[in-house]
Amino acid sequence: MACKILDHGVRLQTGTFHVWVKNIGNEDALGAFLVPNVKLVPEQKTGEPSFDEPPSVTGATCKKADKPPVNLFPIYRGGGEVELPIRQIAQTYVLSPEKSMDQGFKFDLYTVLCINYSDGSSSS
Repeated sequence: MACKILDHGVRLQTGTFHVWVKNIGNEDALGAFLVPNVKLVPEQKTGEPSFDEPPSVTGATCKKADKPPVNLFPIYRGGGEVELPIRQIAQTYVLSPEKSMDQGFKFDLYTVLCINYSDGSSSS
């Protein structure tokens, strides 16, 4: 992972990281797909809530996209487990022009991983 401090923000770039998901339910989760939300949050607050606050986990933030990605996968009932490699993520977080950061800023990395799927009768 690389993190570069800019005059008015920060740039994040990751390599591949891996997550594992497990189906502990009684039904197959067919057509599952991952909705990742990765965010850097500064330890020292900047005064900009959109920059300072960790990502929230709600129905809205995990809502299934209108068109799921091409790489759908099944997670079978009874403890079925799938390893998901998440390829590079590159994001730039920008502060308003009157705010700035110095090279000493420290960040926490938050990752919210929502799994959406269809079990054949409904979506979750």
